[in-house]
Amino acid sequence: MKGFNTVDLPVAQALNRMKSVEMRPLLEFFKNLDTQTKDALIRADSDTFARLQGRAALLQEFLNAVETSTDVVDKLR
Repeated sequence: MKGFNTVDLPVAQALNRMKSVEMRPLLEFFKNLDTQTKDALIRADSDTFARLQGRAALLQEFLNAVETSTDVVDKLR
């Protein structure tokens, strides 16, 4: 899976817009979901561990992509 490492300019710009004021509630929702998922991982049984681990990895990748999106947009221009 290539994931967020292969975004094009329109996707990088969309990720960068996640930092805007009007998108702040959605970004906070994802950050809270990330925290809740990490907490659930600590208490997870073996049946749900892999699912939660996958969710945590995706959320971390997404949040990191939003955080670094300004640099990515600059590089792609």
